[in-house]
Amino acid sequence: MTFRLIQWVRDQFLDLPLVSENLEGRIVVVTGANVGLGFECAKHFLRMKPAKLILAVRSIEKGQDAALRMIDETKETRPDIVEVWKLDMASFTSIQAFAQRAETLPRLDIAVLNAGLLTRVWETTGDGYEVS
Repeated sequence: MTFRLIQWVRDQFLDLPLVSENLEGRIVVVTGANVGLGFECAKHFLRMKPAKLILAVRSIEKGQDAALRMIDETKETRPDIVEVWKLDMASFTSIQAFAQRAETLPRLDIAVLNAGLLTRVWETTGDGYEVS
């Protein structure tokens, strides 16, 4: 038991290798990409030089701010590869609109479905489903 705990604590300080795969020609979608893990994930994908990086977010304004921050932090020279698309996972209408737009893509290679929400009160979406 003690050995496992010590090993676990030690593992928390290991530097993991960064993946540096070249994503040239590939299209990547990251949901919830304007903050937290989604932002960091999308930023890492941007460093891997995809053909297109789509930030799927609830707020276009916050998504555009995140895209600018991401481009600045990665020193990306091709800012046109980052696109901000609206996607509110609590709205079927928004999901359907996103899916219809996604159908216009020539391909989709990577999708990171990261969006999440934590609420302290029980509420429902406009479609009558629980917000979770």
